[in-house]
Amino acid sequence: MPASKEERNRASNLADQFLLTSERFSRRLALWAEEGTYSYGDLQKAALGIAHVLSLNARTTPQNCAILAHRSRTAYAGIAGCLLSGHAYIALSPKHPIHRLETILDQSEATSIVIDGKCSSMAHLLLERCRNSMRVLMPDHNDAPEWTRRCPRHRFYYRSDFLNQGELKPTAQSSDTAYIMFTSGSTGVPKGVVISHANVMAYSQAMIERYGYCSDDRLIHLPELSFDLSVHDLFVAWASGASLFSVPERELMLPDDFVRRHALTGWTSVPSAVAYLKQFNKLKPGCFEGLRVSVFCGEPFSGQLASDWCAAAPNAVVDNLYGPTEATVAFTGYSCSNGVDFSILPLGEPFPGLEVAVCDETPTPVPPGEIGELFLGGIQVAQGYWQDDEMTKRQFIERTFSGKVSERWYRTGDLVSYDARVGLIYKGRLTRQVKIRGYRVELTEIEAVLRRNLKTEFTAVIPCMNESKTADYLVAYVETVDDFIEDDVKGACEADLPSYMIPRRLFRLNKMPLTENGKTNYETLEAMFREMAP
Repeated sequence: MPASKEERNRASNLADQFLLTSERFSRRLALWAEEGTYSYGDLQKAALGIAHVLSLNARTTPQNCAILAHRSRTAYAGIAGCLLSGHAYIALSPKHPIHRLETILDQSEATSIVIDGKCSSMAHLLLERCRNSMRVLMPDHNDAPEWTRRCPRHRFYYRSDFLNQGELKPTAQSSDTAYIMFTSGSTGVPKGVVISHANVMAYSQAMIERYGYCSDDRLIHLPELSFDLSVHDLFVAWASGASLFSVPERELMLPDDFVRRHALTGWTSVPSAVAYLKQFNKLKPGCFEGLRVSVFCGEPFSGQLASDWCAAAPNAVVDNLYGPTEATVAFTGYSCSNGVDFSILPLGEPFPGLEVAVCDETPTPVPPGEIGELFLGGIQVAQGYWQDDEMTKRQFIERTFSGKVSERWYRTGDLVSYDARVGLIYKGRLTRQVKIRGYRVELTEIEAVLRRNLKTEFTAVIPCMNESKTADYLVAYVETVDDFIEDDVKGACEADLPSYMIPRRLFRLNKMPLTENGKTNYETLEAMFREMAP
C-alpha cells in the first residue's frame, strides 16, 4: 500500500512527512531493533516526547541537537524528535574516539544531545569535556546515573520528562537545515555538510518513484547514522511507510542470515559489504531471492562483484548509485540490467530534475568521451559547509553552463567521462592522482588491474612521496588468503600498465583496514608503510 505522490506532497518538511506516515500506518511495523519492535505509533509517541523536551524554552532561531545513540529506538526517535521540534540533528558515532566527538560537538554548537542507554557509559567522558552547557536527554533512564554529578553545568532529562507530549505543529521551512553530516576534512578537522529538508525530501521522493518503495517493504539498515547512506534508509521508510530493520552489531559484517530470517525486501550498502559476504562464502546463487530492490553507493562497484550479487539476488533490481555527502546521498544511478561487463560499474545518469556537467579546470564542459571533473546541479545540492564560508565558496560555485538550467554547482573532485550508452564513467579522484616521472597517474586504475590479476576485491595503492610532493614510486596492498610472488604479479601487470605505474612493492594483508563506513583506509596504510620504511 504505497503512499501516493499527492500525499507525500502535502508535507512541507520532513517532520510533516513523518507525522503523515506515522498516522496513516500507526499500527504497522516501523522499526525492528535488537531491543524490540516498534510500530509507527510507538515511534511517533517516543519522538513527540523528545520533541516536547527539546521545545522547552527553545530559542526562536533553529538549533542543533546531537544524537549519541546506537541502533536503538531512542536513536531513531531522537532523529524524528529533532525534526519535529525544528532542530537539525547531528549523529555522533559511538565508534569514534572521544576527541573527535568533542570536536564535532564544539564545532556544531549543539545546544542539546540525545543519549540512549547503550551510550551512557561513554557519554560522561564527552560531557565532562564539553565546553558548552547543554540539555541532555536520556529517555532510557529512570533517574540520574552517578556520573551526572560531575557535569553540573548541564541540564538532564529522564524518562518521566518525556511523558508530556501535547500538541506539536512542525514549523520548519523546507530551506531549514535537517541535519549536519560531519565528514573527514583535508585539514584533519571534520567538516560539516549542511543538508536541508528540501534536499532530503527531493531525494526520498526520487527513490520512491525509481524503486516503488511502499509500506509492504522491509528494509535493511546497515550503516552508522553518522554516515549519509543511513539517510536513504530512514527517510525512504518514513516517506513510504516501509519497515526498517536495524542490524545488530554482531551481524553487521555478515548479515545474510538476518536478511533471510526477517524476509527483507530492500538492501542498501557500500559494495564492500558484498565483498565480505563473498570472502566468507556467503554469496551463493539464489541466497537472497527474497530481495526486491538492492542499491549500492559510497565507493566503486566492480563488475565481477556486481555479477555475483545479481546471481545471489535474482529477483532484485540491482543499481549502482553515486553521490557525495554534499549532494544528499546519491545523485546518479546505473542499472545492472544494462550489463555488468565492466571493471568498475558506470555511475549512470542523474535522477530526474538533477543535472551534471563534466568540466575542465577552467571550468568549461568537455566533449563526450573526454575526462573532466564532475559538477552537480539541482535541488539535492547542499547548502554548504557549516560555518566555513571560504570552503563553501570554493566548492559550491555560481555558474551557468550552456544547455543547463542550474546556476549553482557542487564540484565533486571526481574524474569522469560521459558515454551516451551508459552515462557517466568513473575515472578516479583528483586527489588520487599523482605524478611519477612527469606522468600523471590515476591510482584507482592500478588498483583495478591488481584486482583483476589477483582475483580479489580488496586492493590499495599508495604513493611514496618525496619532498617535492611528487611520487618516487608506488606501493600496493592486497587482501588475499593466497600467497603470491611479487615478480609474477608485476609481470602480469605489464600487459596493462606502463612500467612507471607498476608498484615497486606489493604486500599481502589478511584484512584490509577500512573506515567505519566500509571504505579503504588509506591513512592507515600510509602509516603502516612509514613504520616499515627505513
